[in-house]
Amino acid sequence: MSASVTNKFDPASFVLPLGKYKGQTIGTVAQQDKGYLKWLAQRVSPKSETGKQAQAAARAFLSSGNGNGHTGGNGHVPGNGRAKQTVQAQATVPNGAKPKPEPQPNSEPDGAVVEEQRATPQMPTSLTPEVGKALRAPFDPRAIGWKAQSTSKDKRRALAVAYVDARVVAARLDRVVGPAGWHDSFTVLRDETREVLVTMTDGKQQKRRVREVEVECALTILGVAKTDVGMGEDMKSAYSDAFKRAAVKFGVARYIYGLPKVWVDYDPAHKRLLETPQLPAWANPKPKK
Repeated sequence: MSASVTNKFDPASFVLPLGKYKGQTIGTVAQQDKGYLKWLAQRVSPKSETGKQAQAAARAFLSSGNGNGHTGGNGHVPGNGRAKQTVQAQATVPNGAKPKPEPQPNSEPDGAVVEEQRATPQMPTSLTPEVGKALRAPFDPRAIGWKAQSTSKDKRRALAVAYVDARVVAARLDRVVGPAGWHDSFTVLRDETREVLVTMTDGKQQKRRVREVEVECALTILGVAKTDVGMGEDMKSAYSDAFKRAAVKFGVARYIYGLPKVWVDYDPAHKRLLETPQLPAWANPKPKK
């Protein structure tokens, strides 16, 4: 690895100050998600100074030929001190050797990947009725998870309830309003441990120490903020619960609360459902025309 200092601005070394790739250089992002850079370069003019800097750097990078296409822009990044002097690192690659290709996603991508693949051509700037409709739209069935809410006495049947992962919700926000169109903040309201009585499989009760975390999430989408509180047995689960509950107030995954609960076969040894319930027709995305 060798490093050289240059006085010419290199957009590949620009560190993104916002969005889902905050803290990463444009060159690094281009290797894993060039579509994000194209979106950043083509989106409606950002209002913040940092947003304008990021857009100008993305345009400069793409117009230099790195993005296989010209998007406009003169490559100047306003107010960015890094443009005066940057350190550029180059990895040594044996002569004739080809860089390793990026790993391809599995044939059955997870819910967040499925949601991100449904790209929105142009990001909105306000919370219009069309944006609200896009936020409320049903998810691809592959993005829906199922878990046992309760089991029968013999543990062979379980009441299945649907849910979505927090990453799937975040992917929906990225797709509809763009990574720069939303942000969240959290406040820990309570974090305590207490003893509770737990009924064991043999019917006996035992005392167990349980941690209870309560977190408030303030979710802002295109300037509109809504809050809700989530709970969990650790910080991660409480943060995820609060985030999803706040998103529900914008309509994201709200329809899931209306899905029917279904009894299915259950494997008590591995604590997993043996069947995947079928979604009703109204809970499936409308086919594209």
